[in-house]
Amino acid sequence: MLQRADQISLTAIMKNAKLPAHIKTSTPGEKDVPVKETKRSRSDLSASILEQLTTPLHDFVIPRPQLPENTEAPANKSAESNNLSTGADPGQDTKNLFIQKNVASLQALRAGDILIDMCLNLPHLSRYIHKYRDAVAKKGFSLPASHSEATLVRH
Repeated sequence: MLQRADQISLTAIMKNAKLPAHIKTSTPGEKDVPVKETKRSRSDLSASILEQLTTPLHDFVIPRPQLPENTEAPANKSAESNNLSTGADPGQDTKNLFIQKNVASLQALRAGDILIDMCLNLPHLSRYIHKYRDAVAKKGFSLPASHSEATLVRH
């Protein structure tokens, strides 16, 4: 984002700049002839959709798995690294990349905490939570004596 002063100076420079000779401008008296827009081809639309779907992945760096240091033979390590880099299935690699990106995004948004708080506030679970807290605080814990009492607690 540009600073306000930079925006003003850039606007002033652009207003005073001369257009190149190959660019035609219309005078106020001339009418613009409407130009038909060419229809987008299906491949153009598909490319646009693919670009929108993959845009979040452009800034994502694939984390390298940290291998514990051990005393394996160097030949075994090079074979392992070749398996990791080439990957058996490119579809699986893409799936893993999407999973890693989604997990990272959810962690950045603290979605786990929000989901847990939402679930803990459900009325059905709140009854059990209150009974558990009462039992832990030793305020008295009683199990239902009959089927009807158990059904009452359950619903």
